[in-house]
Amino acid sequence: MYGAFKIIAIYIVFSALWILFSDKLLFYIVRDSESLTQMQTVKGWLFVLITGIILYGLIHRYLIQIYNAKVALEESVSQFNNALANSRDLLYMYDLRTGRFSYISPACESIFGFTFEEIQEMNIKGIIERVHPDEKESVSHELESLAKGELNVPVRSVVEFRWKYKDSEYRWYSDSRTVTYDSSGRPIATTGSIRDITEQKTVEKKVIELNRRLEDRVKERTKQLELINKELESFSYSVSHDLQAPLRSVDGFSQVLLEDYIAQLDEEGQDVVRRIRMAVKRMGNLINDLLALSRVIREDLVRKQVDLSAIAEEILLRFQETDKQRSVSFSITPGIIVYGDERLLAIMLENLLGNAWKFTSGTANARIEFGVSKEDQSVFFIKDNGVGFDMKYSGKLFNVFQRLHTAAEFEGSGIGLAIVQRIINRHSGRIWAVGEVGKGATFFFTIE
Repeated sequence: MYGAFKIIAIYIVFSALWILFSDKLLFYIVRDSESLTQMQTVKGWLFVLITGIILYGLIHRYLIQIYNAKVALEESVSQFNNALANSRDLLYMYDLRTGRFSYISPACESIFGFTFEEIQEMNIKGIIERVHPDEKESVSHELESLAKGELNVPVRSVVEFRWKYKDSEYRWYSDSRTVTYDSSGRPIATTGSIRDITEQKTVEKKVIELNRRLEDRVKERTKQLELINKELESFSYSVSHDLQAPLRSVDGFSQVLLEDYIAQLDEEGQDVVRRIRMAVKRMGNLINDLLALSRVIREDLVRKQVDLSAIAEEILLRFQETDKQRSVSFSITPGIIVYGDERLLAIMLENLLGNAWKFTSGTANARIEFGVSKEDQSVFFIKDNGVGFDMKYSGKLFNVFQRLHTAAEFEGSGIGLAIVQRIINRHSGRIWAVGEVGKGATFFFTIE
């Protein structure tokens, strides 16, 4: 339309200018009427020739543009058809007024097992008849209500349904469609794409089944853990009462021997009794540590804001008060706040700082440090310059009853670090250590 108007406009402007200026030019050049008539004829033919050339050029130019547009359109259509032919999805246009499909892409046969013509012959009732019984009523109601204009659905929607593949089983499909409305707001057509999602649904079903099995296993394991906890409680009670009672008797009788019958014992006998009392003390400590370990595993966490710096300072000051002959310098980074169980975290620090205090007992200028890693602010550490340990044993440090030193060198049950690890684990953290024999050790840990 614009091209035709442009050609007419050029023609009118050129004609007007030709008439105006050619007449004036002839008036100045030719004076007699006979010559003027001849020149008017020549001027007319010249006008026809020039306008013909101009019109030819303009029309030729627009014909080339039309041809190029046609070629580009054909290429686009070809590419679009190729895309449709290779698409996994079925594309369709359904006229709600006629109840027939105006277009279905070539993927129809591979997805549904029917050709476009066969689908057209089925009509909408035949199509609905092949929908799975569980979805048939809702699909039928929606399509019929939509066709009657009784259902106000979103412009875009996705529907999943099962449909019986040709001479085969039901398959799952996803219909992503757009509804077109006329000026009065009545739905007149739907366009969309349908994809076979049978494999996806099969995978989803397997995942649901796996989750169900996993939940069953978790429930079973939970029952087992509850049973184990009850057994641990029973064991703890037994250790607390049945084992400690005879141990207290042995301790009491050995004390009586030393106090009331020491004169009747020679030096070797007295030494034996003292050894018995030391063994009883170690056994008592071991039982107490085992009870502490079982409580750490069983008890519920009560989380709140905990000032680890304040707890560490209190513990080290207590150590200094009970062992005044020792001179140990310590450095505590202030304001180390975490979110956790205050009682358990205090036990954790008591064990780690207790080890640092114990293993620096023979070190001149002993030093203990509690702080935060410079590389990672979520990593805390307790460092000492004590006896240290060989790194080849680092993997065994947190095992129950694991000791890297003899009882004669340093007292202890070998359970303390196991308790520490359990507490850290219950706070979803990590703990590890580095050390060197004779140069001290550093324990790193995180609290989530």
